[in-house]
Amino acid sequence: MYNAKEIKAVGADLDGTLLPKTKIITPFTVSVISKLTDKGVKFFPVTGKALSLTKRIFKDIEVPMVALEGAYIHVNGKDLWDSSCFIDKQLGRDILATGKSTDAFLISDDTVFIQGDVPYIRYRHWACNYGGTTDKSDLDRLTVIAFLSSDRELLEMLRKDICRDFSDFIVPYLSPIAYYDRYYLTIRSINISKFRGTVRLLKHFNISTDEMLFLGDWRNDIPMFKRVGFPVAMRNAEKDVAEYAKAVTLRTNEEDGVAHFLSGFFNL
Repeated sequence: MYNAKEIKAVGADLDGTLLPKTKIITPFTVSVISKLTDKGVKFFPVTGKALSLTKRIFKDIEVPMVALEGAYIHVNGKDLWDSSCFIDKQLGRDILATGKSTDAFLISDDTVFIQGDVPYIRYRHWACNYGGTTDKSDLDRLTVIAFLSSDRELLEMLRKDICRDFSDFIVPYLSPIAYYDRYYLTIRSINISKFRGTVRLLKHFNISTDEMLFLGDWRNDIPMFKRVGFPVAMRNAEKDVAEYAKAVTLRTNEEDGVAHFLSGFFNL
């Protein structure tokens, strides 16, 4: 069992973990993060959100960041990209052409571009910069393409078509449940991962992943749970996620679960 003295860094997922439904960090959580960093422990978010949106969320406190599923880190005041995490421009065009009849959005150079009918509510938790339709994007720093539909079978057929032609270069994920009445098929580079971005960030502080505590709530956090020293699941996490954790918070994300756990664990 780990103790607080062995932990030099804390990473946390955002949606469902650090953030409540309001998507605003509470004053209590800000105060706990400040106390934690005063003790010399690094704290940083590990998220799939765009960097500009992540910075907006943390406008009241300066922290390192892993954003866009690890393609980007913010550390020591610098924004650092990992170009191996980008979807190749021509590959991006080919994927969009394969799903040309399906609503979609993509994030290129930290900006959202849309295909078809994609209202703000569909991407508001991903990014805050809007660039227009996908044909207006030069596909620089392309980190994700997301297709949306109320018909999951349609997305499953599209997933198979994309995998048939491009499986050596991309990782698709089809959501098992609908969000705002839409299923999401996300396409990312085979090289992208939260863990990869976390390792890059920790190297700047000479900290290993064995010396890290990570909090998460969803299936996409399981790879992090498997590889960090002390994985912690949220009280609101599904059972098949929590089974990979060494501890579970006593409170949910709606109850400042992360802040209460860290306050007790580190005796803040």
